[in-house]
Amino acid sequence: MVSVAVIIEKVIHTICNAAKDANRAYPAIHRDMQKRKLLRIKTENEIRKLTVAEHRVINGHAEDMSGILDVDLGLLNKRTGSPYKSLKILLSLFRRVRSLALFQKNGKLRLK
Repeated sequence: MVSVAVIIEKVIHTICNAAKDANRAYPAIHRDMQKRKLLRIKTENEIRKLTVAEHRVINGHAEDMSGILDVDLGLLNKRTGSPYKSLKILLSLFRRVRSLALFQKNGKLRLK
């Protein structure tokens, strides 16, 4: 089993290498999700009520973010049971790792 530190290091390197794509994609995805009021979903029942078009948007955004973060979306969806939950996790992961990537870029953090 791969340690969490190794996974985080891999994600940070990936974000550093794909900074332009990541910095363009995240705000666009977040804005779109906010405009569609998809960031406010709190319950399983609300997830079940999403339209086919909303599910398509969520799946597309999840694919984009998983590609940027180099995360296996199939495995994440299997673990969460929902592409919506997976996307929320990916967006949260990006926000947290973005700071670490900036530290590494500025020489304040060194990953071996």
